[in-house]
Amino acid sequence: MQEKSGAYLRLIKRLRLHPGSPEAALAAGAWNLALELAHPATFCESLDREAFIECFEPHARASSHLMTRLEGCGSVWILAATIGPSLEERARDMFTSGQAFSGYVLDYFGTWLVDQALRREIAGLRRRIGTTTIRLSPGTKDFPLAAQAMIVKLAGRSLGLSLTSANLLIPQKSVTTVLGHVEQSVVKQPDVSP
Repeated sequence: MQEKSGAYLRLIKRLRLHPGSPEAALAAGAWNLALELAHPATFCESLDREAFIECFEPHARASSHLMTRLEGCGSVWILAATIGPSLEERARDMFTSGQAFSGYVLDYFGTWLVDQALRREIAGLRRRIGTTTIRLSPGTKDFPLAAQAMIVKLAGRSLGLSLTSANLLIPQKSVTTVLGHVEQSVVKQPDVSP
C-alpha cells in the first residue's frame, strides 16, 4: 500500500493538484477506482533477429532507427501490456455523465498503470537475459504504426487485443514495444603464461 500511496502522490504532483484540495480528493477516488478496474496482463516473446525482420516485413526494414538499434542483437523481444477495457469504459461513462475531471484523472491513471505493467515486464526480462536495447514502439520515430498488426497477431489472443482500422490498439489502455537483446561479447584475456 505504501508503494501505491507514493505513486499516487507523484501522479497528483504531475497533475499539479494540491494535497487536501477538493480536486485531490476526487483524484484519490479515481486512483482507488483505477486500481480496482485495472487488470494488468502482459505478453513477452522472442524471435531471432532475422526471423523478426522477416516476420515484421516491410515495417522493420522501413525503420532506420529500429535497424540501427538491432545491430549486434541476436534476438528481438516483442512485448505487450494491457489493463483491459474496464477502466477506459468507466472513464468514458464519467465524461458523458458530466464528471469530466474525474474521467480525465481516471484515464490518466490508467495510462500510467499500463505503462508500469510494461516496465515491470521489461525489468523482469532484463533480469533474466541481461542487456537490451531501449524500447521502441510502433508509431515511434520511423517505426510504422502498422507494425502493431504483427504484435497483435502474436499477442492478441492471450491478451484480448485487436486493432482499429487506423492500427490503434483495442483496448486503448494497451501498449506494445520491441527490444533487441544485446549480445555480450566475450573479452579475451591476454595470455600471461611464462
